[in-house]
Amino acid sequence: MKIIISANTSWNIFNFRSGLINKLINRGHEITIVSIKDEYTKKLINIGCNFIEVKFSRTGINPLSEFLIILKIFLIFFKIKPNALLTFTIKPVIYFSLVNLFFKVKIINTITGLGNLFIEKKKILRFIIIIFYKIFNKNYYYFFHNKYDYRYFRKHKIVKNNYRIVPGSGVNTVKNQFNENFIFNKNLRFLFIGRLIDEKGFNLYVESAKYFQNHQNIKFYYVGNYDFKKKCKFNQKDMMALEEKGIIYGIEFTDDIKKIIVESNCIILPSLREGLAHSLLLASALGRPMIVSNVPGLKDIVKNNINGFLFAKGDIEDLINKIKIFINLHENEIKKMSKLSREIAVNNFDEKIVINEYLNILDENK
Repeated sequence: MKIIISANTSWNIFNFRSGLINKLINRGHEITIVSIKDEYTKKLINIGCNFIEVKFSRTGINPLSEFLIILKIFLIFFKIKPNALLTFTIKPVIYFSLVNLFFKVKIINTITGLGNLFIEKKKILRFIIIIFYKIFNKNYYYFFHNKYDYRYFRKHKIVKNNYRIVPGSGVNTVKNQFNENFIFNKNLRFLFIGRLIDEKGFNLYVESAKYFQNHQNIKFYYVGNYDFKKKCKFNQKDMMALEEKGIIYGIEFTDDIKKIIVESNCIILPSLREGLAHSLLLASALGRPMIVSNVPGLKDIVKNNINGFLFAKGDIEDLINKIKIFINLHENEIKKMSKLSREIAVNNFDEKIVINEYLNILDENK
């Protein structure tokens, strides 16, 4: 079977879909990746994928540019003659779905999260809803990373019975083991992983670090990149000044996020909304407690007072309060949270669960 897999970047596909791709290749399928060319493109080619570049823009809506992308996708269909399509991230989902109206190929559209495209831009929201409604037919399937996004689509009559709710991209719980000999350290390390923007709650994380700056046994770290098209209360100059004062520390972005998580005691993500944050899935598999916003995509992973704490969205006082509670936990309580975090990952978020859902749809009516 010839399968096209598309997302806005090769980085996204390699980091979140490698397990699925390896499984498909091992079953004899021919995989073609359609995305932006980046440093991860070669890695996808090395594991056996073909590659065609399409320069999807995350935020651009220039009519001519978008039309040319759709035209290129038409040409890709004619060249590859695919038997199935797997699309991730919003533009590949929309554009491949539109082009597929003329080809009627089986397509699985994965809704990784509604994001601010749905939250803020109401006109675009209505336009997207209309598109999804019109493209519905028996060849289209929708995979959602959380039940809240599914309910939204169901409410607007975009999906009927052609859907699955899957645990995000899943996490490899065999490769990412929990070290039960993890030693509790009185010098607690908190960690933020994500884009350094207010939408991800980075501003709240920095404010909480400032609040605890006089606590000698507590350190706040962050890893991620700036998105200069998005609002961020604290710019690079601000962060350098805070780091010089010993209030918060930046860690250079690396492929080995696992190592950074293992060196931390607790992960904090004050995001306003998520699909199903992969960084938290990984943290859960590695047995780390978490403090996160009580929002869709985060509260699916973190169970309050079980493997971490939930705080009210955007509420800095509540976030600080939850950090205080964590700081005052006994060593055995933290260890218990760590083990429960690992159990939740194994039982609910193992990538095998996700991969099998894709395989089941691809195997239907072959």
